[in-house]
Amino acid sequence: MYYRIYRAAKVSAAKHTIAGFPRAEEDENVDCVTAALKLQREVEECTSFSRLLKNDRKNISIFKREQKAATTLGIVVGAFSVCWLPFFLLSTARPFICGVECSCIPFWVERTLLWLGYANSLINPLIYAFFNRDLRTTYRNLLRCKYRNINRKLSAASMQEALKLAERPDLVL
Repeated sequence: MYYRIYRAAKVSAAKHTIAGFPRAEEDENVDCVTAALKLQREVEECTSFSRLLKNDRKNISIFKREQKAATTLGIVVGAFSVCWLPFFLLSTARPFICGVECSCIPFWVERTLLWLGYANSLINPLIYAFFNRDLRTTYRNLLRCKYRNINRKLSAASMQEALKLAERPDLVL
């Protein structure tokens, strides 16, 4: 039986070059050990190459995530600066502009700049929702009055957290 398998393999190898095995007519002196070593080397190269590709994909996804976080942070800081900088510049410059007088800048300008700063608190959730899919779906559920789903998710998350804490033997309650 093994002899038949050997003959079939030899005939197949003679017809094709499969996975690094040389054809019989190309090199008659190649023994099975050399061919097996060559095949093993090619398998190792392929495995290391696939590992490198997997690591590259992982690194690319990490880089994309970090880039997205940096973009979000940049926009949040930019919005903060745009909203609050005029108010703080006016507050800092007022003593130099007005001197002893406190009322040389119109009241409505002061209040408008203050409310522009307060508007930053309104803008932040919109920015985060624009860049974060989970927050976007949560806001959508809130706006559609789907509180039950949110409560279930929150209670499930808090239950999982409690179970994790209960499983820790080093933690004394």
